[in-house]
Amino acid sequence: MSELAMPTQFMAKRWVFVVQAIFFGAFAAFGLILGPLFLFGFMKDVKGNPATDAGIALTSMSLPFVLIFALAIYNLKARRRPLLRLCREGIEFVLIGSSSLDGIPMIPGLVRLAWLILSTQGFRQQVVCIPWRDFECATVSGPPMDHCLTIEDSLSLVTSQALPLGTYATDRIVLREATFRTPLAEIATAINLHASKPDARGGLASWGDVVPADA
Repeated sequence: MSELAMPTQFMAKRWVFVVQAIFFGAFAAFGLILGPLFLFGFMKDVKGNPATDAGIALTSMSLPFVLIFALAIYNLKARRRPLLRLCREGIEFVLIGSSSLDGIPMIPGLVRLAWLILSTQGFRQQVVCIPWRDFECATVSGPPMDHCLTIEDSLSLVTSQALPLGTYATDRIVLREATFRTPLAEIATAINLHASKPDARGGLASWGDVVPADA
């Protein structure tokens, strides 16, 4: 592939969140519809008696499903734009739903999910920028089906001062295979190519350019 044909914007996978939205949305709708009907006496039990307890249980049980559904919808919306972009000034990555538990191993997935919702960290976005002058390398490692893309740079005070307003710098970004539609090897190739050829970056978008959302 020629450097002119090399992609510079990389979209995230969204099908997992589509499944989550459909599955948990259905359970949430079931509880929110039937719960109040039982609670206010519009529906009764098999003996024709009021089923207030069933209404309270259904309505209460629907709350976690509503929250997970809302998180899935947020993730779908946040991932309509490129997750990673190669710009004239450097690399831009949108970090969605980063949690303070991410670096702690052996925590069950349900606990992580609950913490994302309760702490509202799952509903936040952060933009990470790495200027080309500080970029060091982009490498892919790990076992098959669980590859990781590592982007490293030399973090400095000058780097932070040169970044767009509202973004931040880091000395390393680690991305998993399941995050992107594009294979990580292709993303690493595109990053390293543009890093080594400044002339190829002249026609790229700027950090400040508005990116249209994916349909």
